[in-house]
Amino acid sequence: MRSAGISDVTLGIDSLWKIPLQYRNDIQVMRGVAVVLVVIFHLGIPAFSNGFLGVDVFFVISGFLMALLFKPGEIGSFYRRRASRLLPAYFATLLAVVGYSSFFVLPSEHAQVVEQGLFGSALASNVGFWMQNSYFSKAEFTPMLHFWSLGVELQFYLLVPLLFWAHHKSRFLLPALLLASLAAAIVIVAISPKTGFFMMPFRIWQFLIGGAIAYYLTDRGAVRFKHPILGLGGMLLLGGIIFIYPIDGAATDPVLGHPGWAAFLATLATGSILIFGLPASLADRGLGLGLVRLGDWSYSIYLAHFPIIVFVLYQPFSGTILTPETSQQYLTISLLIVVCTAILYRFFDSQRRWRGSFKGIFALITVGIAASLASNAVVLSGYDPAERTVFSANSDRSHYRCGKLIRIMQPGASTCEVTKGLNNAAPSLLLVGDSHADSLKMAAAAAAKRQGHRLLITVSNAPLVGAPNSEALKEIVDRLNISGVLVHYAQENTDKALDSQFAQSITEEVPTIWLLPIPRYNESVPRQIWHSMQDKHADLPTPQNLSDIDAFATDLAAAGIRYVDLRPALCAPACKIMNANGTPLYFDAHHLTLTGARRAEPLIEDAIASLMSMSANRETSD
Repeated sequence: MRSAGISDVTLGIDSLWKIPLQYRNDIQVMRGVAVVLVVIFHLGIPAFSNGFLGVDVFFVISGFLMALLFKPGEIGSFYRRRASRLLPAYFATLLAVVGYSSFFVLPSEHAQVVEQGLFGSALASNVGFWMQNSYFSKAEFTPMLHFWSLGVELQFYLLVPLLFWAHHKSRFLLPALLLASLAAAIVIVAISPKTGFFMMPFRIWQFLIGGAIAYYLTDRGAVRFKHPILGLGGMLLLGGIIFIYPIDGAATDPVLGHPGWAAFLATLATGSILIFGLPASLADRGLGLGLVRLGDWSYSIYLAHFPIIVFVLYQPFSGTILTPETSQQYLTISLLIVVCTAILYRFFDSQRRWRGSFKGIFALITVGIAASLASNAVVLSGYDPAERTVFSANSDRSHYRCGKLIRIMQPGASTCEVTKGLNNAAPSLLLVGDSHADSLKMAAAAAAKRQGHRLLITVSNAPLVGAPNSEALKEIVDRLNISGVLVHYAQENTDKALDSQFAQSITEEVPTIWLLPIPRYNESVPRQIWHSMQDKHADLPTPQNLSDIDAFATDLAAAGIRYVDLRPALCAPACKIMNANGTPLYFDAHHLTLTGARRAEPLIEDAIASLMSMSANRETSD
């Protein structure tokens, strides 16, 4: 990535831009280290579970370089140079992923690739993935997940001229923006970690720290304060964060979550290297020169590696698999990364081979969108209606929890309403649980609405099991005048919920009925249906937890807690995994599709009627 690194550009507006940019091996060393960290993290090697911080390193370096590469008064030239530098390899990768997917993955996964291709073509991959799930979730098939960081960078580039203008107007505007972005990132992690992770406004502080270092603490990018031992300290600090710091990407805690305290320390570590440099023994010889070479190729490596891992390990209806199981898989992935990186670097990752223009940019975007849409139609045309029905399982589910925006628009909300159009004075019910309750919420909402009741659910991204907050639930019940509570957990979470104080305390507070866990299977149900369609002799699976459900029902009865068994909706007379027309009742091994949840709707409606009867009796006795 030498051409983005600062080696061959001489700028001239005032004295600052008349100084030629100096190529720095230590920056390329950091790039090499960062891309190695990201690749190893994506391979699922446990010791590198914090390797995603390599992207934070890239953000700081990118801000550093943009402060040096942007020439005031030449905005068009700046964007053409950035486009010709980044977009050819970017769109080559996008088209290769869409093209490969068209031939070698099933339509259920290819439809997700098409969506990623559309967001990627609009240079907004981070927005697309933010609308799905956490970066750390593997539920979706996401061979272009790594494009999220490029979306953040490209959106930052759009702000660069405005940032220079703001700096020209007042020296205090950019420091204020930096602090505001950092403060917002800390706050948003406590509300919606994935928003802080994916969205550019909550990352801009990292770019601005890099830019401030370039502008104030270097001589046109060259080291002004030559204390390489301090730069080495920054490298050691980065290593300590990678291997020791306990980061939890899903935590709503600025200390443990991301981007939080660890991102701040990684940013400072990178900044110290940019300010003070690295010892010559590390940057200019031996292993350092190898890392410099990796740094030169880092953009191509970054683009190529993730789709290769995902495609080599692809299994139908299994989401994104990233950890190889055999040495042969590791070898295959490694060889393909080398080959594809070489192709990208040789034919696309070179500013000299591409002369960007705004017409060219729009042409690339148009081709990306057209290829994505066309491939979807072509792929589906190769399958009969019965097969397409199986592929529909992935889309046969509602939005996650309370939707994409509520945690941003209503950050203090502890619940959201699933039913719509009812008077606020209507009796209110509360659905409590984990992702299994989430998959039932639309069926429960329909059942509640038919009886004239509102249904609310808790909006926390984390399940309430482990340490249910009974006091918080009591506050919700009292504040919203909840008439009854439905509780539904996955089998593996039931004992935790029942053993905690939550079970008894909420039952004492308000009429409560537990919906027993649903039957679950050993592997993806759509995958098993697909295999049975390919192999007519294959047996359909049987559920694995029926005896566990019976045991939990016994435990609830012993605790005096009322429950409703959902199995008659799915297992009458025998347990089923699809409707008569072949529509899957599950979208994975244990979560119901909307179709599957509708089968349980009459039972949920009976449970709601019982809840309201219990509530009326309690009011009478009071």
